[in-house]
Amino acid sequence: QKPISYYPVHSKIMGSVSGGVFLSQILYWWSQIEGDEFYHSDEEFKRETGLSEWEIKTAKKKLKELNLCLIEQKELDENNKWYRVSFYRFNFDRYLELLSSLQPELGVDSNPGGF
Repeated sequence: QKPISYYPVHSKIMGSVSGGVFLSQILYWWSQIEGDEFYHSDEEFKRETGLSEWEIKTAKKKLKELNLCLIEQKELDENNKWYRVSFYRFNFDRYLELLSSLQPELGVDSNPGGF
């Protein structure tokens, strides 16, 4: 297993530690792509983060509520095997807006991940 990066300020944005862990992982995967969106299954997130299915579902709902992510369920064919995955389109401008709103309260870096 590989360790994951977690920024405590993400818990402030998401309202929970599990939500903060999920947001940190979303940012990691978003930073690894060149396009606008990436896909990932809930099972992959469970393996990477140790979060439960309920925690992931709750975090995805919060991401949508905060307008941080557009999330769309799709079927993906890989080697003639179909997988249900979520496609994520991250709203980086909204992320920076939320971080900026926390700066006075927490004195946090406006861009903790250097993205």
